[in-house]
Amino acid sequence: MYRFLKNFLLIFSFALLTCFTIYTITTISSGYASGTKPFISINKANLNLHKELENIALTHHIIIAKEIYLDKNDGTGNTTYVFEKIGKGTLPNNFPEEKKSNILSKAPDIGYYYIIGNSIRPNTLVKQLNALGNQAGLLSNDIRWSTLNDLNLIYRIPVGIILIAFAALVLVCAIERLKSDGIRRLSGISRFRLAFFGILKEGQFIVFLTILFSGLAIGWFTIQGHFSFYYSQIILTTLSIGGLIFFMLSLIISTLLFYLLQIQPINLSIKGKSPFILIFVVTVFFQSFALFASMHSITSLNQASHLLSNLQSGQTAWKKKQQYFATTLSLSNENPENIKKFTLNLLNLPDTILATNTFSQRIGLDEMKKTMSTLDTSPYSPLNPGANVMMVNMNYLKASKIHLDNDLKNKLNQLKSGQYGILIPSQRHLNIEDLGAKWAVNETSIGLMKNSIITTYSDDHPFFAFNVIAPYTASTESFSQSPIFIIVNEKSFEKIPADTISNYFEMFLSSSQIIITHPSEIKILAQKYHLENTIGAFVNGYYGITARVSRATHQRNLLIAVNILCLFSSLILISLLNSIYLYQNRKQFLILRLAGKSRLEIHKSYLTIVFLLLTLISLVAKYLLHLPNEALLVSVIYLFLIFSLFAIQIWRDIQANVLYLKGL
Repeated sequence: MYRFLKNFLLIFSFALLTCFTIYTITTISSGYASGTKPFISINKANLNLHKELENIALTHHIIIAKEIYLDKNDGTGNTTYVFEKIGKGTLPNNFPEEKKSNILSKAPDIGYYYIIGNSIRPNTLVKQLNALGNQAGLLSNDIRWSTLNDLNLIYRIPVGIILIAFAALVLVCAIERLKSDGIRRLSGISRFRLAFFGILKEGQFIVFLTILFSGLAIGWFTIQGHFSFYYSQIILTTLSIGGLIFFMLSLIISTLLFYLLQIQPINLSIKGKSPFILIFVVTVFFQSFALFASMHSITSLNQASHLLSNLQSGQTAWKKKQQYFATTLSLSNENPENIKKFTLNLLNLPDTILATNTFSQRIGLDEMKKTMSTLDTSPYSPLNPGANVMMVNMNYLKASKIHLDNDLKNKLNQLKSGQYGILIPSQRHLNIEDLGAKWAVNETSIGLMKNSIITTYSDDHPFFAFNVIAPYTASTESFSQSPIFIIVNEKSFEKIPADTISNYFEMFLSSSQIIITHPSEIKILAQKYHLENTIGAFVNGYYGITARVSRATHQRNLLIAVNILCLFSSLILISLLNSIYLYQNRKQFLILRLAGKSRLEIHKSYLTIVFLLLTLISLVAKYLLHLPNEALLVSVIYLFLIFSLFAIQIWRDIQANVLYLKGL
């Protein structure tokens, strides 16, 4: 049975490695399509980026392919990638072209771009884009080792668990052969030959699996019309190294068996006696690794599930609000008069929703707290760089369905020159005067009037302000819960000096995300006042977040599989230890049972040792590895499974004792 499980695990591992390689090539890294050629990553784009890329493509007679992630809409949450063609010509088959205007118009300019053609060097294109006010970088695309690097850096725990399970099965198979090996030793076969018996067949089986699954993967790409020698090289390299690791592990176990045969008397081998202490030490060693890996993976699973939940919430919100776009402002070195005119016209646009938040400023706030003892961390303090505050216009309040009485609505809709409104969540009504005064002073400092409208609102649902500015898409601040709203319109800033407005927006808005609607109108305004390089490209969060949901789902599912595999390998190890313990001491246990002792009395020492070892591992995980409390649940589950398995093996041992009494 154990030999079958070992071969099954090998087949399963090769299948998993093959699927992961194919998945990486086709889904995660579409850059494989461009071979080893570097590609461009644009982290910040101005409003003229698309036009600039078109000019470059036409000038150098190349095609620039812009990567776009799309939801497959098959209910699985999976994504696929397509490309927008920039320039004249035809994209290669490896670059599926998207032509639907509604998709192209909403796809963010931030992302990856691939050069089809050789008339311009990638680093030259990067320099040109940066000179035009974008933030672009060059990424290496020689990723023949990328799959193995991902397995080592990201998925080392799943890989470790598979190797532990394989090592456990190889060890069990080797120990199962000890009795038959003892008989073979009597026939004159050397210890060396016995220890390495089957290693050649193991190697042949691994080579067969490498060739088989490489052929299947290459065949799959051929059927899909994406055959490439570069793909074949990635697949063969990955599977060959995976096979070599399995072979080396089997070789190490065979060496351990050779050592066991050196110290094991031949008469004990014939009787089926095993060196229990050595096997116990080896089993505990492997078991410890399995438990630590399981504790770590259950923690990662909890984090991945929380991350996925946040992402799915954001995806749902963005799907309902695909008319919303996010952008940023960078107002340094810009003409203050142009900034003021742009601001007033922006606030005067009818039906345009505006909202800003300081979520991006909250990232890293914990680190700031450690070094700045004077930092005000109150979520509603103007001195807190991550204060729970949103500056909005009335259109945002209307779209968010905040309940306000008609008199208050009229006042906020008809703000006078220099006037603004402050809405404080109703649960803070006891200190409304204090909060109102603080924020009034804060806003008055830039020239707004003191007679602001300060009141409370009672809605406690989270307000849509999902952050799509990387890398904070999945932060816990995805929605604003009970924020302070500062309501402004064009009248609020009309008499404030241009320099003051410029400084205020630079301080409050440049590091924040701005949510808008009607991006085409805002783009016209930006061009009118020469601020194209000031405003970042408009990003619709639905497309960006859909790709992240797919990756997060994949990661969560993988961690679930890891925990199942941890359980599988651990049960194999403890089953082996229990079997040897019960078999080698069966005569003594039978005598004690006949003497009237209960099974609990007989086995309490062994079970106590197992319990203490599990407790020790839990303490190490908690206080040395600093794993969270939920990781300790793994120890409780393992303890239950170990005792349950031991009880089952004891029940089976009863039948063995009956046969032993009969002399069989």
